Amino acid sequence: MRFTESEVAAVLKRLAGAEGSGASVARSPADELDTMRTFYNGYRFSEEATESLYNPTLSLYFLKALQHRGQALRRILDENLAMDRGKLAYIAALPHGEDLLGVCRT
Repeated sequence: MRFTESEVAAVLKRLAGAEGSGASVARSPADELDTMRTFYNGYRFSEEATESLYNPTLSLYFLKALQHRGQALRRILDENLAMDRGKLAYIAALPHGEDLLGVCRT
């Protein structure tokens, strides 16, 4: 599951124009897209990919806040979904884990 930038942009435009769906969106769809691009875009699932994709769980978290509050949450990332050093160290310790993470050795 993933979202393309055009899909995310379309939802932001609909939220900005929606009446009766909670608080009105405080910033423009372009401003919200810039924020989402910074935090939720960049996933590429193959080396041949030409387009970065948006994380759907985090995107929906953001969009739901916009729909209900009219603005994004102060905490842009859900702590339960954030990658931390402990998780990275665990993955790196697995057989071939460093390969999964793309660890470079010099």
